[in-house]
Amino acid sequence: MVSTPYGADPDKVIALLREEARTHPAVLSDPPPTALLTRFAENTMWFELRAWTNRLEQVATVSSELHLRVYRALEQAGCLPR
Repeated sequence: MVSTPYGADPDKVIALLREEARTHPAVLSDPPPTALLTRFAENTMWFELRAWTNRLEQVATVSSELHLRVYRALEQAGCLPR
């Protein structure tokens, strides 16, 4: 899960999440990655990225790599607070 402040474009956030998962070499294309806006909080919107891998021994590593990719992409797109 990741949160962004209000003012970030939710469609852009969802697209970035999907793209980062889609281009990760260990993420399966079938089923395709899914990104969802899951809730609104006081100052933030919460999103969830769902992606699958068949490399069970590397789930923690793949998850960490996806977190880093998502953070960098959201930061670069100006979707995170400064």
